[in-house]
Amino acid sequence: MTGGEYETYRSFVRSQGSAPPAGRRLLQLRRRLNHNGLTRAAEGTRAPRVVLYVRTFHGEDPGPVFSQLREVTARKGWAVTHLHHDQLPFGQNPNVPPDEWPGWVAARDQIKRGFADGVLVPNRHHISSNATAYIQELEYIGYRNGFTWLLASESDP
Repeated sequence: MTGGEYETYRSFVRSQGSAPPAGRRLLQLRRRLNHNGLTRAAEGTRAPRVVLYVRTFHGEDPGPVFSQLREVTARKGWAVTHLHHDQLPFGQNPNVPPDEWPGWVAARDQIKRGFADGVLVPNRHHISSNATAYIQELEYIGYRNGFTWLLASESDP
């Protein structure tokens, strides 16, 4: 490595060390986008209404995950409006864009139409493993004054 290459490498390492990890940046973005939806839901005269959404692989039972999600809603005093579940057909690519999952599209639509205030999912990968697609979904919900709540934060290992 030449002197110039070494300095470029050191600059890169320094910049990476000072930048927040991707998970933390996604968490900060989600919190910012959730602000209006959570504030509006808290100011209402009724309990915030949430859609529970789970995406599983072929043959996987969503029941235990829905139970966990229901426990969270009970602790928070939220009302569950709908349960949506998408299951990846056997042998298909799991990286299907979120807007091609019928259950996810229905959850988004319920927020858009005012039938729910937010959506609760186990982790971001139930929405999308692709960071760009995940951000687009957060924005879609946030710009409609909805909120996205995760059991496991983006910054969790």
